[in-house]
This record gives sequence, C-alpha cells and structure tokens, in this order.
Amino acid sequence: ILSEKMSITEGVPVSIVPHTFKEFSKSCETLTFGREGDVKVTEVKFLPDKTLFSIEFYGERLSFESPVPGYSLVNATAVAVAVALVLGVDTTNFPERLRTFHPPKMRLCIERLKSVILINDCYNANPRSMENAICVLSLQPEVKVAVLGDMAELGEISYEEHRELGELLNKAGVTELIAFGEEISRALETFKGNSF
Repeated sequence: ILSEKMSITEGVPVSIVPHTFKEFSKSCETLTFGREGDVKVTEVKFLPDKTLFSIEFYGERLSFESPVPGYSLVNATAVAVAVALVLGVDTTNFPERLRTFHPPKMRLCIERLKSVILINDCYNANPRSMENAICVLSLQPEVKVAVLGDMAELGEISYEEHRELGELLNKAGVTELIAFGEEISRALETFKGNSF
C-alpha cells in the first residue's frame, strides 16, 4: 500500500514525505518531515485542551500552540511549513494562524457541556484518528467514557484493529465503552471496563 501511495511522487520535481518513508520517494528532490528530517518536530507536549510543539528547519525554529489537543495538527503543521519552504512562502505568521485555528465539525471538537467534556471526532474514523482521539481522552482528568462505532473499509485488518482499540482504551484509563456496530464489538474482547 505504501509503495502504491508513494508512486504519485514519480517524476515530480519535489515531494514532501514523512522521514521514515524517504526511501520510497521517487521524486527528483525529497523534503522530509517528522521527528527527524528536514522539517523536524520537537518538544511536543500534550495538554488536555491544547498541544505545544516546535518545528525546526534549516537553522530556524517556530514554536506553536495548537488549540486542538493530540497529534493531529502537529504533522499537518510540519507539512504546511515544508510546502511553504518549497514555494518560498514566509512562515513567520504560522504560529499565530495555528493558535487561532478552529477544526471543522466532527474532527476532534471538544465541547464543554456543564460537568462533561465531549470529544467529538466521528468524521471518518480510521485506526490513527481513533488512536489520537483516545490519547486526547486519556489527557482529561474526568471519568472517561468512550462511545465508539465501526471503523469502515479496513478489509482483512479490521478484526485486529478493532481488538487493539480495547487495549488502547485500557491504557487510556477508560472505565466504560459504549460500542455501536458489528466490527467495534471486537474491542469488547480486550476492553476490561464496563461495556455496552
């Protein structure tokens, strides 16, 4: 799958790829991002309501405060910086732009409802977005209840990926799981809390 996805880099002058996938790039020049690489993510600190991190590139450094907790905007920001470098766009105002960013509906939106914090991340779930949402849930000091549906279109890896969610919920300190769907019921096989 990775090799197929990276085939889009064939014949292009410059591609921007995760550092760990550099060897799969087929472009003339490759710019990498991540914990290592040309655009490096450093000093990541997860908090219940935001994420603090820095990005270093070619001797420069930008410090960011994302209003969206978790890892979702960290890599997206690194990619944006890399694209700006390729296009010659000034990155000076990037930290302010991210600080005032509001995510689209149903994408890791955190709502405070009296004494309850609701994390709404139900737009097109996949293993990585679920993992990130569960990580954000783990940061919350309150009692943790997860309401999860199926992750669709996973094919032959569906069974194992849904079972793994149960383990992630355990590690996150989730005490109750409300599962809706046939595939998500696999998480009940590994989840140790109360489940419905």
